[in-house]
Amino acid sequence: MSTSSNSNHIPKELFDDIHRQLASRQHGCHILQSLCRDLISQYSKRQPNWRCVLENLLNKKYSHGGDDVNNNSAKEAEENAESVEEAEEENAESVEEAEGENVENLKEAEDSGEAGAGPTSSSSSSSSNATPAVAPSSSVTTATTTTKTTIGSLKKRSRSIDAESSKSDSMQLPLGTMEAIEKVYGDMEDEKKWCIEKDEEGKNVFLEDIMFSVLSKKTFEHILHSFIIRPSDPICREFLTQKQINIIKTAPELPTLPESIKQIFDCCEAATKNIEDTEHNSKEVINKLWKAITSFGFFDQEHQFDEAWVQATILDFLNMYRYDTLKDIQINGSEMDYVTRCWSNFDRCFENIGVPGRDRTCQATLVRVNKNRSITGEKSIDQQQRSVRPDFLLIKGGVEFAVGECGKEDLGGVGKKEIVERGLHVPKIMKDLFVRALSKGRNKISFAEKLKIVAINENGNRLQVCVLDSPKGYACRLFESNEYELPTSASLICAQLFPMMKMVLRAKLIVLQSQKELKRNQELIASTDPGFVCLENQESKIIIPSSLTFSNKKQKTD
Repeated sequence: MSTSSNSNHIPKELFDDIHRQLASRQHGCHILQSLCRDLISQYSKRQPNWRCVLENLLNKKYSHGGDDVNNNSAKEAEENAESVEEAEEENAESVEEAEGENVENLKEAEDSGEAGAGPTSSSSSSSSNATPAVAPSSSVTTATTTTKTTIGSLKKRSRSIDAESSKSDSMQLPLGTMEAIEKVYGDMEDEKKWCIEKDEEGKNVFLEDIMFSVLSKKTFEHILHSFIIRPSDPICREFLTQKQINIIKTAPELPTLPESIKQIFDCCEAATKNIEDTEHNSKEVINKLWKAITSFGFFDQEHQFDEAWVQATILDFLNMYRYDTLKDIQINGSEMDYVTRCWSNFDRCFENIGVPGRDRTCQATLVRVNKNRSITGEKSIDQQQRSVRPDFLLIKGGVEFAVGECGKEDLGGVGKKEIVERGLHVPKIMKDLFVRALSKGRNKISFAEKLKIVAINENGNRLQVCVLDSPKGYACRLFESNEYELPTSASLICAQLFPMMKMVLRAKLIVLQSQKELKRNQELIASTDPGFVCLENQESKIIIPSSLTFSNKKQKTD
C-alpha cells in the first residue's frame, strides 16, 4: 500500500462503514452521518463554512430509529435518501457563497479522492496492485460513488422549486397546497367579489366561488389555482355558461394610435400599392419603402419618439430583407439571433417610458416566493428563494409593468415550452407584477380596477401580446391578442410586419396608462395626512391573492 499524509483522506473506520452500508443498501443516511462527523473534524479549521453546513446535515433526523430492518426498510431507506438530497439542496447556498479559497479546497478534496480511488469490495481489493494511501492517523482513503455524489451535491445551488416548476411543466400539487388556497379563498369578502349574475332565487353568483369549486378538484397546477381566468380557455366552458363568459370577456378597448403614426404606415402602404407581382419584385418593394420612410426626414426623439422608432424599425428590417439576414436567422439562427436582430427592435419601443431589460431578476416574483419569510420565534428565518429571470422586463421607478418570454423553436403552438410559458409561467409573473404595482398604490380598489399588466410572448417569428387586469373582485382576467408573424418575404411587410408594430405600440400605450394611474394614485396618497397602517380604512382596499407558490420541497409522486 502506498502511504500519504494528506489531511483530506477519509479515515479507515469511515471507509469500512461506507462499504458495509453500501452492501446492505438500507442505511444510506448513516453514511452521510459518518461522513459529516469525519469532515467536521477534518475541515473545521481549513474550511469553516463546511463545519456549519455539515453540522446542519448531521442534526437532521435521518435514522430509521434503530438498526433493526423490517419489511419496509427498503422503502424507508429510499425516503431517507430523498430527505438527504433535499437537505443537501437547502444547504448548497452556503457552500456556493464560500470564499474562493474554500471553493479551491473543495475541488482539491474531490481531486485527491479521485486520485486515490480504489476498489469497493474486499475481493477487488485483493486483486488490485494499488491500495488506499495511509495517513499518519492510520487512516486510508478511497473515492466511492456515494462520497463523490454527496460532495458534488453540496455544491449545487439552491433554487426555488416554484420558479422552476411553473416554467417547466404543470406540476402535481404538493400536500397542503389546497389547504393554503382554501385559506386565501376564506379571507375573501363577498362585498368585494365579482358578481357576474343572480341565480333563480335572486342570490348573487360570484366568479370567485365558481373558480374555487373548480380548482379544488384539479390536482395539477392551472392558472385557476392563482385565481386567474382566461376567457378564451376552453376549460371555461366546463363550468361557466356562455352568458357568464360573455360578461367576463368584456375586454377593454385597445388604445388608438396617434394620427402621426397612422400617417407613416399609410404612406408606406401607398408606396407599394401599385407594384405588380410584389412576390417576385421584393427588391422594388424594399427600395420604394425605403424612399417612403426616409421622405419624412429625421424625427425629434424628445417630442416624436414613437415616430422615430417606427422609422428606425422599418429601416432595420428593410436591411435584413435586402441581405436575406432574416431568412438565415429563421433557418439557422439561435434564440439569441432572434433577440438581437428582431425582438430587440420592439424592446426599444418602450425606452422612453421605462427601462426594457432582458434576463433580469423579477422583483415582483421574488417578493411572492419569499412572502412567508419572517421572525416567528419558533424557527430560524427561512432561506431566501430565488426569483425568475424573464426574457423581457419593463421597469420604471422600481415597478415592473411588462414582462415577456421568447423562444427559438416554433412548433405551431404545440411545443411544451410554449404551452407552459404562455399558459402558466407568464400569467403567474404577470399577476406578480399586478400585485406588486397595486401595493405601490396602497391596494386601492379604484386603482386595481384600472391597472393593467402587459406581456409580450415571442416564439420563433411569432409574436403575441397579453393583457392582465382585475376589473372587479379578487380574480384577474387574461386576454390574448391575435398572433402576428414576421414575414419571410419583403412583399409581406405591409401585411404582416406593420400590424405587429401597431400591436406593440398599442401595448405600450396600455403600459403608459397604468403608469399614469399609479402616479395619480400615489399623488393622491401623498396629499393625505400620514398615519399608521393598522389604522387605515380597509373598506376602500382589496388584497388580490398572489400567484400559487410551491414550497421549496421536492414533490413525491406515487
